Amino acid sequence: MPDQPRRIILEKSKTVRRRYQRSNKRFQFTASQIERIQREEEREARAKRLREKEKKRQANKKKKAEKEAKAREARRRLGLPDPHALPIPSSQPLLSKFLKKPAAKPDTETETCEDTEPDSHSQGSIATEIDESLLSDLDVAAFDGQTAAGASGPDNHPASIDEKGHVGRTQGDDDEFSECSIFYDEDIIKEVETIATAQVTTGRLGEIDQAMKESCKPALTVGESFQDDTAILLEEFGHEFASDEEFEQELIKLDTSQRIEKMPCLEVCGHSIHYADSHPNGAPKDGATIVFIHGLGSSQNYYFPILHHLTLKHRCITLDTYGSARSPYTGQAITISTIASDVIAVLDALHIPKAVVVGHSMGGLVVTLLGAQYSDRITTVVAVGPTHPSESLASTMRQRSDTVLEVGMEAMANTVPNAATGSQASPLAKAFIRELLLGQNPNGYATLCQAIAKAPAIDYSRITVPFLLIAGEEDKSASLEGCKYIFDRVSSKTKKMEVLPKVGHWHCIEAPDLVGGMIAGFIERV
Repeated sequence: MPDQPRRIILEKSKTVRRRYQRSNKRFQFTASQIERIQREEEREARAKRLREKEKKRQANKKKKAEKEAKAREARRRLGLPDPHALPIPSSQPLLSKFLKKPAAKPDTETETCEDTEPDSHSQGSIATEIDESLLSDLDVAAFDGQTAAGASGPDNHPASIDEKGHVGRTQGDDDEFSECSIFYDEDIIKEVETIATAQVTTGRLGEIDQAMKESCKPALTVGESFQDDTAILLEEFGHEFASDEEFEQELIKLDTSQRIEKMPCLEVCGHSIHYADSHPNGAPKDGATIVFIHGLGSSQNYYFPILHHLTLKHRCITLDTYGSARSPYTGQAITISTIASDVIAVLDALHIPKAVVVGHSMGGLVVTLLGAQYSDRITTVVAVGPTHPSESLASTMRQRSDTVLEVGMEAMANTVPNAATGSQASPLAKAFIRELLLGQNPNGYATLCQAIAKAPAIDYSRITVPFLLIAGEEDKSASLEGCKYIFDRVSSKTKKMEVLPKVGHWHCIEAPDLVGGMIAGFIERV
């Protein structure tokens, strides 16, 4: 006997299901299953509406791309400037020599394209896909004689049906959109641009293929964009130069490949030190050169909140110590003495005979060592919350080293911002400290912890240069007692100790204006 048509089978299947629903003897839909089916139907209807909107949006994007391409090509042929180009900055001295200002011509391409955007109340661009196997699974459960009554929990969560027909609660069914696919605006825009470009290159707009390809190039930085624009203008107005040699020289000066600046680093003592220099050409007249050494788990950015107090009159050089932040750790051993040697090597590399040194926490250890051993290169020592070597400090550092090597920097980032700051530290300051800690290499951080644990005893009496010590009233890492111990043993005739009220261990972040003013005032006096 030939098989019955599929249409009749489907009709019988629906009839059987209705019969079971009415009789409520062999199979029963639970309330949660009925709600789920209704929810799926609503989502499918919403997805259909969104798909229609997306089709319109894509069509509008394509039209807009075509019109922009036409306008760009028309402007190029007529020699009109691009109205969307960035203005030429006044800091470009070369432009004033040869740039002619053309008469302003209104852009005729003012057509606008209506862009159909999805309703903001429709939860973004979300399109849903209905699980087509839902109803068939229910049919299988019905014909296998498995009862689903009471399968849902007391909270009426939706039920799922396994391979054997058993109805059970599925994990994640609480999420209405767990099976939805999402439209991302960026993907839509890229797809529309691709379609528009393909049509331009193959259709009636093939003549502006090059212009469309150029519009797809990666965006340049503002500085590079200006340099490229200047080079184009030089080409255009090259005939106004006195000679070809002068013209070529100007083009060489504007070669962008030579003008892209790399991150400033110095190779010293077999490793790379990242630094920032406020006055690369030398300190201002009557100003000093100040080198900043940060503490454990920090970076040169720790000092940036105070630099505006100093850079107007002084040259400020901030370092990332080896193994910290952007100075990569390569496995070399680190001690307080090697960090001090790195600072002297940086001075040598930058041809700086003498400098003021500012150090925080671990950096305070370094600058006191520099003041004691390199008095011929150091003019002033500023110690901000300097740590004093002790057995308790060594034990704490060894424990930190083991913790970081075991679980990473997350443990320090979750405890230090709250434990090491004062009572008036702002949430922004704590977030800054957390970010500094998360930016560390765990191996480099652990090695620096060991360096502090093994720090040598420093003979503070050998420090004879002007000495400023800044302490925090609520600093638990560098206590007032420890700071007082260091200050009392310094032999300098010009020395001063300042205590910041309600400040913890991160002085330059918690009270930047106070710290910056104190350092600037002390350097001025000495």
